[in-house]
Amino acid sequence: MRLRPIIVFLSLHFTSAILAQDLNISTYDIIDGDTIINSKKFPELDLISFKTKEEKLNYYRTKKRIKKVYPIALFAKNKLDEIRSSLDTIPKNRKKRKFRRELGKWVKNEYEPIFRKMSIKEGRILIKLVYRETNYTTYELVKDYKGRFSAFFWQRVIKAFDNDLKMKYNPISNSEDELIESILNELIIEGNFVSK
Repeated sequence: MRLRPIIVFLSLHFTSAILAQDLNISTYDIIDGDTIINSKKFPELDLISFKTKEEKLNYYRTKKRIKKVYPIALFAKNKLDEIRSSLDTIPKNRKKRKFRRELGKWVKNEYEPIFRKMSIKEGRILIKLVYRETNYTTYELVKDYKGRFSAFFWQRVIKAFDNDLKMKYNPISNSEDELIESILNELIIEGNFVSK
């Protein structure tokens, strides 16, 4: 008897996911009474099954963390593009260094309270998502904009909390990154975020 609500839920979920996408069904063939759709663009549905209650709990915790930190990663990407274009217009190295110092002070004043409230796991996800969006590790960004010593110092601090600023995002070979990518795709389909 408990199977019926699950089937109804899954059918409603898949129907809404399919309707939310542009299917672009152009032609179809009928072979032996079966209709086969010929389409260039057909949605891919990922089914996530949980073997244990802990896996399910981890999934929902990770989803909550991603919802919190992904907007920061998107902002970092946009801000980095803006900063790079601004730096290209500044001719002198001395003025570039001054600009970077002022930028560092602004980031510290603006975002330090947010970073202090983050959990270690949220920070870990943020580091990976910043790499996903910018193709630069957080270590490389700190080194470019604050210097080698700062990057080394913050790497040591982060290592004490079992994280790594040099962490890269690889959903193909890392199961945690694969889960993050799956959740991000789900959130993008739901309309919570804009795709990359």
